[in-house]
Parts: sequence; C-alpha cells; structure tokens
Amino acid sequence: MKNKYLKQEKHHNKILGRKYPWDNADSVDSWRHKRMHQLINPFLEKKGKKWLTVGDGGFGREAHYIEKMGGDAVASDIAAKPLIIAKKRRYIKKYKKVNAEKMPFKNGSFNYVLCKESYHHFPRPIISLYEMIRVSRDASILIEPNDVMKRKISLKNFLSIENINNYIDRFEISGNYVYQISRREMIKVAYGLELPLIAFKGIDDHYIEGVESEIFDKKGKKYKKIKFVLKILNILYKLRLRDRSILAIIFFKRTPNKDVLNKLMKDNYNLHFLKNNPYSYK
Repeated sequence: MKNKYLKQEKHHNKILGRKYPWDNADSVDSWRHKRMHQLINPFLEKKGKKWLTVGDGGFGREAHYIEKMGGDAVASDIAAKPLIIAKKRRYIKKYKKVNAEKMPFKNGSFNYVLCKESYHHFPRPIISLYEMIRVSRDASILIEPNDVMKRKISLKNFLSIENINNYIDRFEISGNYVYQISRREMIKVAYGLELPLIAFKGIDDHYIEGVESEIFDKKGKKYKKIKFVLKILNILYKLRLRDRSILAIIFFKRTPNKDVLNKLMKDNYNLHFLKNNPYSYK
C-alpha cells in the first residue's frame, strides 16, 4: 500500500507541478469549483473556525476559499510540491504534507475537515474517512462524485431493483480505483461510528476540457455547453431518471445547535438523524 501512495504522490507532483492556470479566479473552471465550495457556506458564517482540507493538492484551492471566507485553514495533500508553490505565491497561508490514512494530528484538532473531489482517489478511502472524523471536532465534510448507476432509460429499468452490473468500475492512470460514494454507504459508516447526524445535498457538475483557460462569460462557448448539460441533467433528476452527480455529505460528531440546523435546511440539505444503538458500549 505504501507503493500506491508513493505512486500517487509522484503522479500529483508531476501533473500539478506544471505551469497551470490554477489561480485564475475568472475562469469557467473556477466558477465550477465555486459552485461546490458554496456547499460549505453554512459553516463559514462564523469566522475563525479551524479547518483542515484533505487531498487539497490542486494548489490548496479549498483552503484558499475557506481563508477568503474568514476561516483558518491548513491545506494538506500527499504531494507537497503544489502546496509549496501556493504558499510562496501567498495563495494559501498554511500547508502540511499528509497521508490521509495516518494524519499527524491529535483527536479533534480542527472544527471541520473538508475533502473535496479527492476521496475517490485514495487507495483505502474508508480508512482515510475514519481519520478525517477522528481529527475533526464538530464535523467532517465530503464533496464527491456520486456513485450514479448507468442504465438504459426504459419503463422496465425504471421500475426494476438496482442491478449492480449497471455500475461502471473505473481505474485512473495513477493506479487507483475510482471509489465513488453513495448516501446509503455513508449512512452505514456513520452508524458504525455511532454518530448522531449525517446530512446530504446533491448538485450537478459537468467538466469540459479547456475550462481552466476560458474566461467566465455567460456568452462563452464552454460555459454555455456546461449550462446546457446541467439543464438536461436537472430535468432527468426531476423525472427521477437519475441522481445528482455530486454529493455533499456531512458527518456530525455532535448534534449542532438549532441555528446551524436551520441554516442547513434553508440551504436544502437533507438531515438524517441516526437511531441510537440500544446495545452501545458507551
């Protein structure tokens, strides 16, 4: 497993260490990421909270957003090179080279831990999730591709029980299996850890090659293509023919106050309060 992480680190440093318009706040790609970043806004209204971003090897993009919104963030990744560049350019304030399976932090070191679009790259993601929850004090947040089933649109398939063969298994060039998440799987993780609450929100996203360099403009070619695809995906979602492509999942270590709960519901999060374990050893 060590070799897998070394390969992942080498791959990240090679790809992300190149000249890349990662800090172009006016690009279509930045608009895409901002849509996902806004999923954590209910937790950013109180300034100064301590955050850890995990797998933030895209030059600390997530940590940068949190800092811009008034949070105190440490960007972390298995590959340090992109984060070193980001700190030198004052894009982020703090970083730490971290193996997500074994974090060098004490229990409850951060109010919140965020992992955005990196969990599905980890060799053993569940171990990493346990670590995220361990080092968080209030909650850990995943923003990840949903394990959406690919099926033919027909009445028979629409009414049938899910067939596992309709899912597509993929691998990436860095060697990892693409480990996408699902609501039910994450609920089971929360039950296993005896957490009080888990929250969900889904949105759609679509990537087109070259969005990193196109300036955001509502008349722009790539922007218009993405918006068109998002409209189609939304129609299919409302017809119950598909699920959202991106899931935000919040694992609460303790039940938040009514103000936080109200903000989440106002932001269209679905709150799932977990049943108490009658045989708990606590």
